[in-house]
Order: sequence, then structure tokens, then C-alpha cells
Amino acid sequence: MLTKEREEIVNEVMNIAIGSAASALSKLVMARVSVEVPELRLIKASDVSTYLKNELDVLSVYISQAFQGEIEGKSLLCYSQEAVQALLDISFGKRTDLQFISNFEKGALQETSNIILTSLISAISNLIKYRIRFEVPHVAFDGHKGYFEYLTRDILEFEYAIVIKTQMVVKERDISGYVFILLGLKDIESIIERLEENNLE
Repeated sequence: MLTKEREEIVNEVMNIAIGSAASALSKLVMARVSVEVPELRLIKASDVSTYLKNELDVLSVYISQAFQGEIEGKSLLCYSQEAVQALLDISFGKRTDLQFISNFEKGALQETSNIILTSLISAISNLIKYRIRFEVPHVAFDGHKGYFEYLTRDILEFEYAIVIKTQMVVKERDISGYVFILLGLKDIESIIERLEENNLE
């Protein structure tokens, strides 16, 4: 599906999208966000769980957000416990106890994730000139009832996943994570073809 030329186009688009998400996060936390060039790959949705197990010792939280319009899909933002800790500490300016996280703190994490995912997907949709609307993101913490059931359902609802390993640093804290853009085969082909037509112009 991804020739070398197509892979280069998708990589360039994802770099732009991650830059947009980092800029939105920077405004939220009022601090500079350093971003490394993201690692990107295309895998089958059924392989996402195995990929995560190989990449993360413990998946602490994942946030899912559905989007519809001229394409339909779902984006997942997955964080380790260390990344969640850093993100909340930066957001509140103090140490957050993840063992006793409050609803207010959960809401802040949901809003932060909403900004990151919406900025990322919007940057892609703007480049391909597709109109997309977003649903409210769902936040699931490890250990909560239905955690793995929700994750499996979110993943297997689609055929393919664009995997973006994001590496962001804020105030010397690592908040790197994994974004999965879940799509059906028809929609992912549509995006790639549209990118080729526009050639990022």
C-alpha cells in the first residue's frame, strides 16, 4: 500500500500534524514544547495490541476520539504512567498522585488530549481538504472496569492503523506517547490518493 514515494508524503504530513499538536500543547501549558521527528508506520489494526505490548512495559492510560465526515475513523493517544505523571504535573504545577486522581484531574487530561488529537487530525484534514467533525474523547485508565474491552473494541472497529510515536519534551519532562489513527481500507486509500493529488501544495 505504501510505496517509497507515498511513505515520504505521509511522513511529511505527519510531521506537520505533530508540529500542529505540539504548538497547541505549548499554548495550553504556556511552555516551549520540543518535538523530535516522529516515528511512523502503517500496521493492521489487529496488530496494535501486540505493538503496544512490545513498546510499553505498562500502558497507563489511553484516550480515544472518533471523527466523522468525508472520512471516518478514530484516533487513540496512549501514554505510559510516567508520561501521564509528567503531563498532569506540568498542567497543575505540582505533583499529582496517580493513585488518587480526581475527576477534575481526569477532566484536565481529557481536555489536553482533546486538544492534541483534534489539532493533529485537523492538520491532516486541512491538507487533504476534507471536512471532519469530532466526538468528545473517552479516557480509560488501566485497572478500571472494561479497560481492555474498550481498547480492543476501539482497535478492531477498523482495518488499519497509522502509528505515530511522538516524542515531546516540556520543561525537561518527557511526555512521549503513541498515536494510532484507525481507518478503514477505503478511507486510508482515499487519504493517500488525496495527498498525492495535492502534493502538499
